[in-house]
Parts: sequence; structure tokens; C-alpha cells
Amino acid sequence: MREVSYQLTPEGLAAYQYASRDRTLRVAPGGWWEQPAVRALVLIAATVICAWLADTAIAVLYERPMELPEFVLGTFFGWAVMLALVWVIALDQRRRLARPDGPILSPQTLRLTEQGIAVTSRSNDVLHYWPAIEEISEARGLVILWIEPGAGIAIPADAFATADARAEFIREAEALRAAVSKPG
Repeated sequence: MREVSYQLTPEGLAAYQYASRDRTLRVAPGGWWEQPAVRALVLIAATVICAWLADTAIAVLYERPMELPEFVLGTFFGWAVMLALVWVIALDQRRRLARPDGPILSPQTLRLTEQGIAVTSRSNDVLHYWPAIEEISEARGLVILWIEPGAGIAIPADAFATADARAEFIREAEALRAAVSKPG
């Protein structure tokens, strides 16, 4: 069976996170709360309520109505602070996601077998049976064997000697996956 050795870098892990996000965004919304129109209406309503509360508070505290420049500056400042916090938290999470010497960023060997995908590293031996593999795709410089809508095994494309070797690996993996899903 085909075998490939690789080591995911922090940049490769970030690419995997983006590929995971891209894939989950393509999943159809499930419940009513996941509908974009419902979320937009709730956010618009919350914004209107907050603006009304701010206007009322300013009128009571300063005994005058809020002026348009105050509203615009306050809104801009609020959005800027919110976006900065979101970015700081996201970058902090990315930095803390995996240890440089941990199992995710350690050297790995992946083997395609009749039973599934065997991944071996210095700290793990894992076998994912073929029925667990939802899809095999290439995204953001990675070959990803998806086991969940947003989780999979990411192999850097440069782990393969050539583009043809990468394509052959994907074909072989798809063939083994398809053989298991066929009745008989």
C-alpha cells in the first residue's frame, strides 16, 4: 500500500484551519437559528436596542440628545474595539492550538491499507477505517482526508515528490475508500 511521511508546520496548520472553515461554511444551515436571515435580523434588532439605550442614557446623563457625530464616532470606536478583540482572541487561539513539540506538528507517517488510513507518529498510532473518511480533497496546499465536516487528516502537498505522485495517492485512497463502500 501507499505510504507518505510528512510534518505539518504551523503555517500548514493555519492553512488546515482555513480549509476547515471553508468546508464548514459550505454545509447547509441546520436549524432555524443557523439561517443567515434570522441571525441578521437578531443582530439588527440588538443594534437598534443598543443605540436606543445609548441615546436614552446620553439624554438623561447630559440633559441633551445625542448628536450624530457622537453616534458615528461611538459606533466606529465600538466596532473597532470589537474587531480588535476578535482578532487578538483568534490569533491567541491559533498560537496556543498546538505545541511545537506536540503530536500535531510532529513527523507523521500515513499508510493506506485495505482497512483504512494508518497514521503513526512518535506519540500516536491511529487507524481510521475507510467508512470514517467522508471525502478526500485538496485545499490551501494540503491533501485533506476528511473524517468530520470540519476535521480531517492534513498532509502538506509538498510531502509528495511530484504533483503526479500526489494525484496517484489521492486516486489510490479514493479507490480503497470506494471498495469498502461497495456492497458485496
